[in-house]
Amino acid sequence: MTTKYKMTLIFGMRKMNYEGEYAPELLDAWDEYTMTENYEGFNEKFNKFKRDPEFSEVRLMEIAIPEAAVYGLFEVPTLEASVKPVKDPATSEKVSG
Repeated sequence: MTTKYKMTLIFGMRKMNYEGEYAPELLDAWDEYTMTENYEGFNEKFNKFKRDPEFSEVRLMEIAIPEAAVYGLFEVPTLEASVKPVKDPATSEKVSG
């Protein structure tokens, strides 16, 4: 079983003057650990957006991302290279690498 990294996203839809003027907008994102440590802070932020007169609607979305994908963002890639002598195009002599 793959371990999942859980996120709660807060999306808002701005009040529109005409249909299609705005697209849903990501307002904030909280991971499960931050929410556990500061659930009150999350609720305050969510309610702040809900009270904001700029938005007609504010919604939550929960997503789960494979943990390996998240940790993979911080891995340093390993590069392999080999050095081979090449010829200098001007002299046709081997040049060391």
